[in-house]
Amino acid sequence: MKEHSLYTKNFFLNFKPKVLSFLCFLVLVIIGFIIIRQEHIIAEENEKLEMQKMLNVVERNIEQILQNSYVTTLSLSQAVDNNGQVHDFESIAKQLLNKNKNIDVVQLVPDGVIKYIYPLEGNEAALGLNLFTTAHTKHEAEQTIERNDIYFAGPLELVQGGRAVVGRLPIYKNDKFWGFSAVIVSFKNILENSGLSNFNINGYSVQLSKINPVTQKVDYFLDGPTNLENSIKETIKLSQGNWQLHLVKEKKYTILKSLYPTIILWAIFCVGSTILLYYLIKHPSELQKVIINQDQLISKNEIELQAIFDNAALGIAVVDIEKRIFIKANHQLCKMLECKLDYLEHNKVHNFVQDKDDQHFENLLLKLKKGDLNKFSATKKLISKNNTIVWVNIAVSPMWHKGEKPTSYISVIEDITEKRRSSDLLKESESRFKSLFDDSTVPLTEEDFSEVKKELEKAQITHLPSTKIYRYLKAHPDLIAQCVCKTNIIAANKEMVGLFEATCKLELIEHFKKLATTKGPHFLIKLLVTICKGEVSFSGETEIETLKGNKKEVLIKWYVVPGFEKSYKRVFVSTEDITERKNVVRELKKSHNTLIERNKRLLDFSYIISHNLRSHTSNIQTIITNLEYVESQEEQNELLDLLKNVSNSLDETIHNLNEITSIRTNVNITTELLDVHEYTEKTISVLKSKIQKEGAIVINKIKPETRILYNPAYLESILLNLISNALKYKHQDRTPEITIYTETFNGNLRLTVQDNGIGIDLKKHGDKIFGMYKTFTKRPDSKGIGLYITKNQIEVMGGHIEVQSEVNVGSIFKVFFNEC
Repeated sequence: MKEHSLYTKNFFLNFKPKVLSFLCFLVLVIIGFIIIRQEHIIAEENEKLEMQKMLNVVERNIEQILQNSYVTTLSLSQAVDNNGQVHDFESIAKQLLNKNKNIDVVQLVPDGVIKYIYPLEGNEAALGLNLFTTAHTKHEAEQTIERNDIYFAGPLELVQGGRAVVGRLPIYKNDKFWGFSAVIVSFKNILENSGLSNFNINGYSVQLSKINPVTQKVDYFLDGPTNLENSIKETIKLSQGNWQLHLVKEKKYTILKSLYPTIILWAIFCVGSTILLYYLIKHPSELQKVIINQDQLISKNEIELQAIFDNAALGIAVVDIEKRIFIKANHQLCKMLECKLDYLEHNKVHNFVQDKDDQHFENLLLKLKKGDLNKFSATKKLISKNNTIVWVNIAVSPMWHKGEKPTSYISVIEDITEKRRSSDLLKESESRFKSLFDDSTVPLTEEDFSEVKKELEKAQITHLPSTKIYRYLKAHPDLIAQCVCKTNIIAANKEMVGLFEATCKLELIEHFKKLATTKGPHFLIKLLVTICKGEVSFSGETEIETLKGNKKEVLIKWYVVPGFEKSYKRVFVSTEDITERKNVVRELKKSHNTLIERNKRLLDFSYIISHNLRSHTSNIQTIITNLEYVESQEEQNELLDLLKNVSNSLDETIHNLNEITSIRTNVNITTELLDVHEYTEKTISVLKSKIQKEGAIVINKIKPETRILYNPAYLESILLNLISNALKYKHQDRTPEITIYTETFNGNLRLTVQDNGIGIDLKKHGDKIFGMYKTFTKRPDSKGIGLYITKNQIEVMGGHIEVQSEVNVGSIFKVFFNEC
């Protein structure tokens, strides 16, 4: 049609215009109308064809970028092993980015949380982002899982800045969703590499749109027109990201306006027609250039993809699904199967499979052919050319589109022989250990402290010094309780069940957290400090309570299993019952203290006897000697009176020593249940005349029927000594007041006698106040024997006495009874 048009134009241009000017004018008007009409129709069709070609080129470029991104995500997913652990992420990511310049960033997103980014610099803000809880990523992340294939989201405004398209490939390990392998391609790169940024054709605009999954409204991503309903346009749909690409004609009537030759002279019409033809011819030429450039770019990308294929760290093979022969394979697979590439290619897959009747794999492959599966993975045992057993994980994906005839599939093969061997050795080791664990004579448990460590890290105290951690935990018992609740018992042996008096392991595990709280707070704090500081062993003594309520003292030791030093997920704990040993130590200590006290008393007593008796005998000897030399009766009588006084003093001393000896040597002291209130009243009655004489006020605050198992004579002596001393050492300037009361202290009865007397300077005499013959006043009736006897009586009965006193204020004597 174009050639015919040019021919017609040349014909009329070569024809003499003067001869046929009027006729030609009429003919040209008719022919021009026909030609213009035909040209208008042809121009519209050509315009649509050209627009479609331009869109196809862009589509191919974008699909190529997305395909490269898919291969990159697939390769990156191999950094995750079957246990969900990530290995060599940075090295794999760096290699992938070096081989695919279109991609800006790669990520691994376990459980939907971005944890691995390469390169990290400039992308730190994306770390920790949860795709399932973030509004603008949640829908497309869920859609990716639902599709079970790579899905490209965006263009999105990234949290680290910039605008990009994000491709996510769901990863499954052991048939469970692990997370995503993701690539980020900046929107600028897509525009440049797809050719969108190079569109500079007069009269056309490009627009990229997508239905927003959240608002369900159409979002436009380019600076082109957004009202496309009444526009002249061509549209293609990009299925990978649910995008639509529009090429829009900016002006509706440009063709019609270019075909207005009926109102101008034939020469202008010819020139205009020539220019229009030139313009129409020029368009395909430019488009042809774009196509050639894009073909070169595709060829370059194919070379890079081939380089990735050949140099991948995993084995990769393309297999004919019908003939089951290797069409293509990389060097890594050849290395696994110990053969050369030319030997492997076009060889049958079954020649390298040990179990040739693996129905499970065949069933999966059949489902893949039928379209029931998009891809699958399996573990197989291969045999190399040299008859070496090779265990592998195989990930299989189809190489045909939906609806097409199945032709071939691609297999990504990971050598797991060493992992398998290590796993078998580990299982054997754990089996032996379990036998030793269960049959051990030491109570053992295996516990999980990983959640405890997380709780402590959450409190942000693990970096503090041990002393500060200790003080913090002591001030926050709620944190200790939370940590105890986070402790999980994994296993316990029979000895541990017996130690806690449980009927079975299940009962022990059910009540373990409750039993753990019976351990002393000091012990628990020391244990938590050990975890905070990252130590791998711990030892400490504490008291526990069994399921039957019995108290036991135990020595607890634990150590972290190698390989779990950071997580504390496996900790072995031994709990040794040391109750009997501790009781023996306490009894020995008690006997030792008793022996020391008795030796001290014996020394004091021997000193008293030697000092006091020698003093009296020396005085008597001196008086008798003087009697031999005195002649007058008066002097003799005076010496005799003096001898009588010394003799009486000696008798009193011997009486006091006898009483003390009686207290210390009385091993069969009789006890009765005594009413303390009643005995106090009797003592007050005995001292009634002295109380009235001194004008004292004695208040008995002891509750009636306050009872104690005690020796009657000792209780009476104790009350008499304490109350009479309070009267004896009254203050001259005030009315004596004596208050007597009892209270419970640490489960035992405590008797208090309080007065407002002259008081005692405890700084001077505190260590001698209960000594024999120790007096601290100039009163002639102060003997220094009463408090000494009282102290001995109390201690013989298993109690002790304390004093608080201040000069000119008064004294408080507190008697601690052994039992009440």
